[in-house]
Amino acid sequence: PKPTPVSTPAAAPSYGLLVINTTPWSEVRIGGRLLGNTPLKNIRLTAGRHVLTFRNPVSGLEKSVEVDVIANETRPVLVELK
Repeated sequence: PKPTPVSTPAAAPSYGLLVINTTPWSEVRIGGRLLGNTPLKNIRLTAGRHVLTFRNPVSGLEKSVEVDVIANETRPVLVELK
């Protein structure tokens, strides 16, 4: 007889935290979703790579940055808009 396949439950997603600040201040978006204005503390995101977009509507400065979120860690993200 064939062995019955054993289904393993999918691993629960892991999360990490980001502390985000920019010079000058900016609106922070991830995938079009507004997270808020800098400085931002303890932004919880799934572990993995994310693209954050920073925009200062006063100066018109905008920048996108790839960030690696590490499970169970808090990482600072400091960006200078130029």
